[in-house]
Amino acid sequence: VYLSLGQVYAAQNKSAEAEAAYLNVKSLPELLMARRNLYQLWLKNNPEKAEKAWKTWYAEAEEAMPYILIKTESLRSKKDYTGGVAYLTQEIAQQSNTDDLYYERALLHDLAGQAAASEADLRYLLAKNADNTAALNALGFGLVERGERLDEAEKYLQKALSNEPNSPAILDSVGWLRYKQGRFNDALDYLQRAK
Repeated sequence: VYLSLGQVYAAQNKSAEAEAAYLNVKSLPELLMARRNLYQLWLKNNPEKAEKAWKTWYAEAEEAMPYILIKTESLRSKKDYTGGVAYLTQEIAQQSNTDDLYYERALLHDLAGQAAASEADLRYLLAKNADNTAALNALGFGLVERGERLDEAEKYLQKALSNEPNSPAILDSVGWLRYKQGRFNDALDYLQRAK
């Protein structure tokens, strides 16, 4: 209940009420969402408080990944893509389970206009697991978006689609590929299925 109350108060720009509601959330998984929302709220109103709270949560966490992703999301929302890349590079050096971090860093590299670095991170993930659907889709979509190596992009996207044939994100990527290939009827079919 407190998580929902916090979200309603935040939507009404009632920061104090939202903060009080989020602070009353005590159990997982709602606690992570409440802390994410608190962090975003405090970043707007009191950045020092946000950073202090985040450092405490991160230090006390049994599992660091949710807090790493909270920080990454914050940097992405501020469009600080190079700061996000630097942060994730630091975390990759410190963490043992890094696949999610490589994936997130690949997305930030792409947003920062660093296509080669993004591709390198995605290829690293695919070398570890050739069936990594998210990496296949991201790599294929990135190539399509840049209009590069469309035949190669098709291989990645078809493999991703065979892994998850009803994924809206993958259907959208294949639809965009078909558009770039000039196959407009096929593009329309995939994009309509992605809705």
